[in-house]
Amino acid sequence: GCLFHYVISAGRHPFGERHEREANIVAGRPDLSAIADPEAADLIIRMVARDPASRPSCPSVLSHPFFWRVERKLAFLADVSDRLEREERIRSPVARILESPRSAILSNGDPSIEPNWHRQVDRAFWDDLGKYRRYFPNSCQDLLRAMRNKRHHFQELPEVLKKTLGDTPAQFYRYFAVRFPALLIETYKAVDQCPEWRRDNPFRDVYFGAAGEGDEFEG
Repeated sequence: GCLFHYVISAGRHPFGERHEREANIVAGRPDLSAIADPEAADLIIRMVARDPASRPSCPSVLSHPFFWRVERKLAFLADVSDRLEREERIRSPVARILESPRSAILSNGDPSIEPNWHRQVDRAFWDDLGKYRRYFPNSCQDLLRAMRNKRHHFQELPEVLKKTLGDTPAQFYRYFAVRFPALLIETYKAVDQCPEWRRDNPFRDVYFGAAGEGDEFEG
């Protein structure tokens, strides 16, 4: 974890400067202010956990979202949305967890910004959504549903909206990742905290199984 942080941050230590480092290590208080990528930050926190037994194995590190290709990121968010649609909206354990950090997801952690995702997407995107069904702008579940539906029905979108969202998986994903950088990792953490979901496929084998030989990664 320290080495990983050192490489990504261009030489900084995850527990701060030399004069404060020992105290931060003892307290289990890492400083990830130099890490802008939310997936990298989450992975490093796991790798430098105070209890060595709780740190991920090397295969588990490689299966973390930080190393996923764009196609896998989009598929994961769509699979989560699909399962949320099949469960009772309020009673779903993942839904409860997912909505609890909505300020981190929908307002990028800024408490002064109202968690309202429709204000962060283009008007053409929001208007097109409203033609087919109702979406709640303060719901992380509905943001996931909007992404899933527009990706699944991309070819049916107006040409101007296709250009806005991008016609490749990387462009499409970037449209949302730029606006909601914590969406993927907070969704991953929500599923990670729910053993019932983790035991079931596709989550068990595709997203939370240890990376095996032949897997391909983004990095």
